[in-house]
Amino acid sequence: MWSQKFGLGMATVGIGATLMAAATAYSGSASGRDRDRGKDANANSSIGFVDLNQVSDQVKKTPSWQKMVEQATQKRTQLSKELDDMVARRHLTEAESKELDTLQAKAKKTDAETERISKLLRRSDEIDKEFNDLANVEKLSPQQSARLQELSKMRADAGQKLQAARSQREEDLQKLENTMLTELQNKILKVVSEVAKSQTVEVVVDKQALLFGGRDLTGTVIQKMPKN
Repeated sequence: MWSQKFGLGMATVGIGATLMAAATAYSGSASGRDRDRGKDANANSSIGFVDLNQVSDQVKKTPSWQKMVEQATQKRTQLSKELDDMVARRHLTEAESKELDTLQAKAKKTDAETERISKLLRRSDEIDKEFNDLANVEKLSPQQSARLQELSKMRADAGQKLQAARSQREEDLQKLENTMLTELQNKILKVVSEVAKSQTVEVVVDKQALLFGGRDLTGTVIQKMPKN
């Protein structure tokens, strides 16, 4: 619920949490006496509700939330670039990968060094092409068959490493999202609790979970939410 309301969309899953829930909320607020009292009953109800959609709209305007979203976006971009780089050098040996790092780190590169960088970055695609070409040969020589097996293992190993790297980065993004949502959830719950106590409200639910009655605390919660 929280991940949907705050519109993060950074990972495959979010946090399933609610403000507070009362199993008897509907039956308690929809009694015949409350229906007779109408608005007066709502004003004195011990059950309150908060429109989390409205609260989230206000939260997303605060500098602190916008800063967190910016940091999360930068983190996602960084992890995406890391994956792209791993894909580009997926079939390089450890020595070749270190050589590429050293060459790319140089502020000024010679023509030979620039050409070497291009060659190293082309190597993975060239290996895949070699594999595909051999795979289409109807009758392989012993040498070609051995080379095809070698290339097949290289590709399988590279695929496993890339999948592991992708999974780790997705997990990192999910942890970041969860941290953001938990921080915002705690802020909102703190304000809701304070408002509920000040107005002698015993139970608070999300407006979307409310079927009838209850006291609307949304405006007061928004007013008391931190603006920074």
